[in-house]
Amino acid sequence: MEFKKEVEKSCGIIPYTIKDGHIYYLLIKQTNNVICFPKGHVEENETEKETALRECMEETNVKALIIDGFRDSMTYYMEEYDKYKNVVYFVGKIESFDMIKQDKEIEAIKMLNYEEALNALEYQNLKDVLIKANDFILSLEFVVNKKIQLSDYDIELHLVRHGNYNLNKVGGWTDDSLSDDGILEVNKLKDLVDDHYDLFISSDLIRAKETSNIINQKLHMDIIFNESFREINSGRLNDITIEELKKNPSLWVDFYSLGIKDKFPQGESPLDLYNRVSEAFINLITHNRGKKILLVSHSGVIGVILCMLNGYPYHHTLQISPKVGTITKLK
Repeated sequence: MEFKKEVEKSCGIIPYTIKDGHIYYLLIKQTNNVICFPKGHVEENETEKETALRECMEETNVKALIIDGFRDSMTYYMEEYDKYKNVVYFVGKIESFDMIKQDKEIEAIKMLNYEEALNALEYQNLKDVLIKANDFILSLEFVVNKKIQLSDYDIELHLVRHGNYNLNKVGGWTDDSLSDDGILEVNKLKDLVDDHYDLFISSDLIRAKETSNIINQKLHMDIIFNESFREINSGRLNDITIEELKKNPSLWVDFYSLGIKDKFPQGESPLDLYNRVSEAFINLITHNRGKKILLVSHSGVIGVILCMLNGYPYHHTLQISPKVGTITKLK
């Protein structure tokens, strides 16, 4: 597009973070009451990305990491200045949260979820760029699920999260036994379990096995122990004790700070967990139509299954799993 009038160029960032499985966006309210994303004029010898990062820091004191693969631009006419403005936007993941507004131009800084941000933006061109950015982040950071209806398979599914266990090690594949409290929890849980199931499946990790064996004092069924329904493999963390971790905290890898494709050292990524569990779950319901199934497993596994059944975009930080020693009954 060619413009006869002057075109002023700016660059900005759509800053975001993920918390509890939801995307939150940073927006600014300018002193003229316009709500938008951090942006500003390109200075001499700056690249577009350098401008975007600098403006975000100057206006909000927030450091962001630009994510490759997204660049969107808009051009509009500014009648009061009799010129056009071209704005290029990038997507940036927030790395620091020490937010300080630039008093001269910024009235407030807001962190809003997608729906709130979309409603807060007044101009359609900003709404459009947010929609594109949100789709991009979903494709990058989440697994978008098509909702699975158990009724399509004529299946009743009861999900049990194992009882509390002796946390001597820190990894997901740690094979620690149920604690005394955990045994009490599962004995109470046993009374909530139905009297009959067609299929009884369990993770093969000790805490799930022991939970299943206590429940089976009521059911007297054959239990199928299936490693596909294990918790995430935390790699080298599986063999590190709590005491070792206290002496060497640098060994710790926080599950909730991982990107969805980031692997534990010598272990799985959250996406690996999703792929393993989703494949096993689809196989389970496809080959057991018309059955009533009891599955004993772990927080991460149940989270994947509940996302699939509810059609939620999967992210490992989504707090969706039930508490330990509980049963969730689904039809």
